[in-house]
Amino acid sequence: MPVKTYKINGENIELFKIGELASSVGKSVETIRKWELTGLIPKAGFRDKSSRRLYLKEEIDSLVKIVIEEKPYRGRSMASTKMKSRTYNEWGKIRKSMLGGKYNAKKDEKEVG
Repeated sequence: MPVKTYKINGENIELFKIGELASSVGKSVETIRKWELTGLIPKAGFRDKSSRRLYLKEEIDSLVKIVIEEKPYRGRSMASTKMKSRTYNEWGKIRKSMLGGKYNAKKDEKEVG
């Protein structure tokens, strides 16, 4: 996975682009964007100066696990999965631990450079 390191809250953090997230879960970039726009997954917690979505390795790993377990495949109603609640819950925990408990999934998005 191509990775870039950013300084966030004084720490060097590795962040990954949307393509890495998409390939990790076996979906297209367009599908990941659709999931975000429809609220199935939280908005990317970070964006670079060009406004590209960036994700933590822990977020990618948790979404891979959730996708394997919940099987959000074409033809299966998303309402029949717990994917949304699980993803918001897991990513919220990850982001709070990264940002010292100050993260609000509905409001916060950090620009990094």
